[in-house]
Parts: sequence; C-alpha cells; structure tokens
Amino acid sequence: MSADEMLKAVYDEDCEFIRYHDGLMWSRFQTVTAIEAAMLYGRYQVSSLTLPEKATLLVLGTVLVFLCCLLTFRNREASQVHLDRVKRIEQEAAKSHAILQFKYRKPTYLSADAFLWAVTLLLAVFNILLIMMLFCTRSGPSWHSSVVLW
Repeated sequence: MSADEMLKAVYDEDCEFIRYHDGLMWSRFQTVTAIEAAMLYGRYQVSSLTLPEKATLLVLGTVLVFLCCLLTFRNREASQVHLDRVKRIEQEAAKSHAILQFKYRKPTYLSADAFLWAVTLLLAVFNILLIMMLFCTRSGPSWHSSVVLW
C-alpha cells in the first residue's frame, strides 16, 4: 500500500468518524426531546402521580437531559479533533500536488456550538423552573393560578 493510499484510507476513516459522531450528536437531541416530553406529560397530564413522584420524575428527567447535553458536547469535541486532522491532510495534499486532491466542504454542524450552549442553558433553566413550580403551587398540578406569565 502506497503512502497516498494510506493517507486516503485515513482521510476516509476520519470523514466517516465525523459523520458518525455528528449523527450521534443530533440523535442525542432526539433523546432529550423524548425525555422532556415524558417529563411534561407526567407533570401535567398524569393525575395519579403524587407530588413526590412528580418531583422525582422532574429531577431524574432534568439530570438525564443534562447528561445527554454533556454527551453532545463530547461528540462535538471528538468530531472536531478528527476534522482538524482532515483539514491538515487536505492542506498537505494541496501543497504537494499529490494524487489526492480534496475539495473541502464545511459541514453544516460546525456552527452548532452556540446552538448547543443555548439549548443546554434553556433546558436547564426551564427544568429548574418546572421543579420550582411543582413545589410552589398549593393546589397541585394547576400552575396557572400561582405563576404570573411574563
């Protein structure tokens, strides 16, 4: 196997790694959505749950959502390491005029850092508010009477 073929194999594997972790990162957001939906459903629609059960549901859901958000940051970091190596390979191939010629296309998820931070922050604040509203209400699941909408 020649050096160019080995470089091409490393390049292809790095690209596949980036695609895999990008898909994994976005599937974690789907998991977060399912957890949030279950929390909200249990909080507002299941009337048979007691206050301690609802509190447990909200706290556990908040912890799971936070862990999923942390894992998305880990996927993002892992992808970034491989993306940096892909960029170096592309730059070296362009300098050496080798058989390998690459067209760099910026992946769409590279602007995701701000999105990841914003979603994590919003979810954390929202879930903390849900937990606070659970304990601040006197009449149970009806929060309309005790919360002033902004």
